[in-house]
Amino acid sequence: MNKEIKSTIFLFIAPMIWGVAFVMQCMVDTAAIGTLTFNAGRFLLGAISIIPIIFIFEKEPRDAERLKKTVIYGALTGVILFVASEFQMYGISLNKSSGKSGFLTGLYIVIVPFINFALYKRRVALNEWLAAIAALSGLFLLSVSDGFGDINIGDALVCAGAVFWAVHILTIDKFAPSVSPIKYSFVQYITCAALNAVFAVFTEDISAAGICMNIVPILYTGIMSIGIGYTFQTLGQRGVNPNFASIILGTEGVFAAIAGAIMLGEKMTVRGYAGCVLMFLGTVLSQIKLKKQFVDKNA
Repeated sequence: MNKEIKSTIFLFIAPMIWGVAFVMQCMVDTAAIGTLTFNAGRFLLGAISIIPIIFIFEKEPRDAERLKKTVIYGALTGVILFVASEFQMYGISLNKSSGKSGFLTGLYIVIVPFINFALYKRRVALNEWLAAIAALSGLFLLSVSDGFGDINIGDALVCAGAVFWAVHILTIDKFAPSVSPIKYSFVQYITCAALNAVFAVFTEDISAAGICMNIVPILYTGIMSIGIGYTFQTLGQRGVNPNFASIILGTEGVFAAIAGAIMLGEKMTVRGYAGCVLMFLGTVLSQIKLKKQFVDKNA
């Protein structure tokens, strides 16, 4: 099996796991546990869960320079992960919709190419402009019922998180080739857990009872979503380009909608389904290459 096929398989497993994780996040009782405390617990559990994997699969010759990069780059990625996951979790705690949150998070698919342009002057193709228009139209149908005064704050926060998920994907793409991938994952999880814990201590009431009441979502999102899902993302992104990775990872929205319907009995209005279709169309368009390109005149 060549590297690209193996990477693609890893990338497909991650969104399947994340789709169910959206349901678990919707099930969290935020009256009993704060979003920072919840994230601190699950990212700490995720870090602990991959320690055996490091010792089994990542036996490497001692390389001080590579280890230094792994720690530094992992910590930087962990900061981005902290911001993205908190926006997402707090948004989900308000809108309580697995399917909608999954699709809104998937906006990073069309955001990635534009950040690539801003940072690396990569040309934005015609299909990517069309993808952005389709996705934003779908977002409007999903999130706005009667007008802009009706925008759900939870949806807005999940969308803000999507920007940071796009940055997270590009950061992994930049750092992954020069680090030990599983150790790198461990460092970013620990960093994210520590930041959540520090902020939680000063802003939330932390109780053992609240943690116990939400133990199932913590266990699933910690071991499966973080320990396995994000690690597979890191391993998968080593063998493919970030745009292709984003389209695969973006299928988490589809799995979130399916899991939400099966496990939570979620239903959408016709308007909501139309929004999902447009966002999915944006996802597809972002990967179809057309001849014409709209390019910034100063590029």
